Amino acid sequence: MSNNSDSLSAIQTNFEDMSYIKQIDPQGESWSIHLAGLNNMTLWNYAVSGACIDKDIVPRQYFDTTFREEYKYFLERMSTGRRYANNWNGNNTIFAFWLGTNDISNLNHTVYPQTAINQTLDAMGDIFFTTIKGFYNTGARNFLIFNVQSIDETPGVYALPGVIFGVPTNFDADVHHFNEYIQKLSKDFTTKYPDTNIIIYNIMEEIRYIQEHYDDYEFVSSNDFWAGKNLTEADRPKFLWLDGLHTTFKTNSIFAEDINKYLLSLETLDEENKNESKNEEENDESKNEEENNEGKK
Repeated sequence: MSNNSDSLSAIQTNFEDMSYIKQIDPQGESWSIHLAGLNNMTLWNYAVSGACIDKDIVPRQYFDTTFREEYKYFLERMSTGRRYANNWNGNNTIFAFWLGTNDISNLNHTVYPQTAINQTLDAMGDIFFTTIKGFYNTGARNFLIFNVQSIDETPGVYALPGVIFGVPTNFDADVHHFNEYIQKLSKDFTTKYPDTNIIIYNIMEEIRYIQEHYDDYEFVSSNDFWAGKNLTEADRPKFLWLDGLHTTFKTNSIFAEDINKYLLSLETLDEENKNESKNEEENDESKNEEENNEGKK
């Protein structure tokens, strides 16, 4: 599995040899590590904290790496003729992407009207899919794209009185626009390239479900977080949220298990459809054979 994202998936990869230490981050294991472990998959994690899609659209003072740079890291290591080129192929590798949170939350809403913001979101989606086409050109065929979660419902924004640095915190209007545009681009892409599979994972609704049923998971709250309370590491599993944006390793494992269940259900459905098509073909052949026999009588 190859993964490109931001801090929601980053595991501090050593890009020299693609190794990583599972629990070097306070969050513990990322959802991607959990998912790879559930399926005994090799994980190629190119996610970097703070990444946005394109820094020319959303410049970030303290974060230099973007999705475009992550893609370059991939090409330099895994494209034809590179060090890890023989460690994957289009059939045995799924390419996962969870991007858009940093882009949306750092757009300058004070300068541009909403119509211009929507056009900017569309431009980010177009750049994202231009890069998806680049992955496709290297042989990638199976894509897992997370939609953007509700930013307004994260505890770091939820607890605020409606503004951040004077900017209204109605991020979710942008989230919904971006998510819908990614859905459209995904449909267009698979229509143009029918040998691809693009799966949109609804992380927004998964987080909402966990929040609504937080007590079933033995969390202490749906919106409270562990950081900044002088709590011990042993207290982390009691919390859904690590801080105002990031989830704990326990929540990450819930994500991974749900994604895995979802992927397995799609695999089962695909197998059932193949069997159904095979049965239909066999029935058609039997019918044609009967008709030919009737014609010979």
